[in-house]
Amino acid sequence: MERFGEDPVPEQPEQGRATFEEMQEAAHSVIADVDDVAQARALIESLEKGGVPTTSIELVGAETREPGGRAKESELPDREAFSSVSKSTITGGIIGIVSGVVLGLLASLSIPALEPVWGMLLGAVFGAAIGGAAGGMSVAKYGSRAWTESFEVEEEQPLQVAVHNRSAEVVAKAEELMSTQLSAGDVRRLG
Repeated sequence: MERFGEDPVPEQPEQGRATFEEMQEAAHSVIADVDDVAQARALIESLEKGGVPTTSIELVGAETREPGGRAKESELPDREAFSSVSKSTITGGIIGIVSGVVLGLLASLSIPALEPVWGMLLGAVFGAAIGGAAGGMSVAKYGSRAWTESFEVEEEQPLQVAVHNRSAEVVAKAEELMSTQLSAGDVRRLG
């Protein structure tokens, strides 16, 4: 029975973020010391690509930037994330245009009713759309809270990237991935 003043719904942790209790329950952990946020972001991306669950990855020691402490507006975290996705989208679009023009030309040579100019034009338009979408999704696929937090921290500060999981295999995989990018002394197993 619900009593007056009690919250009937328990507080839920943020999506993709392990609670303190879950991290304490994690029997296995590995931590890597990184020099800056760029190295941390690259390591987080590598862990996610390698199949480490996004809920197991944590960015440790991150002091977020204060709004008044930014030197210029271009340092806003959402602007940095947008810039990263935009660069990949533009690169994908350019690759798509070139590929589309070549495929459109080849299609016009094999289809007599299709003029080469129209084939290249249609190929460029569809290539740009498909390439741009693929390029944007290639960066936006990172789903861990740690990757998002990497856009909110001061650039020049030492950080740690940690992986906590109940599975020894997951942590061993994370340790192997970390060791390929960092020196042996920068990666340590905690459990």
